[in-house]
Amino acid sequence: MKKIFLETLNGVLLFTLLIMGLTGCSASQTVSADSDGSTTSDFTNDDSKSSDGTPQQGARIASSFADYIDYWLKNPNLDPPLSQQQRTVLETAKQSGELSISAYEQSWSQYKSCMLDKGYKEILLNRYSNGMLVEARHIGGTAKQEEKYGRDRNSCFNTYVMYIQDVFGTQKGNPNYYSSTAEGFVDCLKRNNLVNQKYTAEQYRQEAQAGKGYSYDTTNAEARSCEVANYIFRSTEDDPTEQLW
Repeated sequence: MKKIFLETLNGVLLFTLLIMGLTGCSASQTVSADSDGSTTSDFTNDDSKSSDGTPQQGARIASSFADYIDYWLKNPNLDPPLSQQQRTVLETAKQSGELSISAYEQSWSQYKSCMLDKGYKEILLNRYSNGMLVEARHIGGTAKQEEKYGRDRNSCFNTYVMYIQDVFGTQKGNPNYYSSTAEGFVDCLKRNNLVNQKYTAEQYRQEAQAGKGYSYDTTNAEARSCEVANYIFRSTEDDPTEQLW
């Protein structure tokens, strides 16, 4: 089972795909104002539970890249359905063993063109050090404008980017396929030597809930790349803002 969450953060519609466990799925979201003045949207996915209800450490969502890709290609119940454009990209990725940066960027380019064709003034994409792209926050419009933007964004995003974003993010930020978002994120921090190797997912969860600071440098470019690859979105005053209208 897949769960899709849409959240508005400083006027931006953000998405995340929280990966399923075979026995069910539950997720919690923490949005906090951190001590550094940034705002963090943290989607913590604790799919696999032990008998006492605590997260089961080390649970995986796939055994290999091909196995992970097959979930998308062979799942008839995806909502929204996998578009033909994205299916072609994922089939190629499975054959080659990775989702190439060129295919990923092309998918975002198609999204951008789709949105511009609908009349928006500009679409800005934030690029992270691991190559990931995320649409910038925008200056808020009227209720009618925002409603239309939401519809248009969903249409273009679902057609060109949605599942591509998940696969590329997992490839970059959670290559060990942890079912827990927190575990995948902490593993990314450790692989990039951004935290002590004894740092745990539970420590991260506690820090995220407290909102008083983290054991890693939240301004570090590699740390922010680990965040966005694992569906943790941090908004700061220095981030660019797009003017849609």
